[in-house]
Amino acid sequence: SIAFADFLASFPTFPRHVRIVRASLGTEGRWAHCPYIIAEGFRMKFPGLAILQLELSLKASASINDVPFVELASALIRIGIRVEVTNIRCRAVQYEFLRAALDHAGAVVHQLEDERHSAFPFSHPRCTWTETTLVS
Repeated sequence: SIAFADFLASFPTFPRHVRIVRASLGTEGRWAHCPYIIAEGFRMKFPGLAILQLELSLKASASINDVPFVELASALIRIGIRVEVTNIRCRAVQYEFLRAALDHAGAVVHQLEDERHSAFPFSHPRCTWTETTLVS
């Protein structure tokens, strides 16, 4: 677990050939940075980023408004990064709202019933994998 400010200050910048990144995001409380700054932070640390695979976790005591998961997905998609949500951990009443909102924002969201294994590591099973998928 690393705070976003520490991520920006100390996490290395990866080479452009790193195209797929998997991250786990959650909350101990309200996020201190807006989603657009976080999206640009990912782009800065991973300049070749084409696909960001996210595991999202919302503590039971947190509100959906404490963490702008949907706005972050929108900001990433807006700058040309495909967002795949591989897991959502939260209270049952929040799950369907988050799943639908992320899907509406343009993220590829795994369903709990998606049991099939993906053809490529961490890729969504319904994704048609081509070289154009990785082109920014």
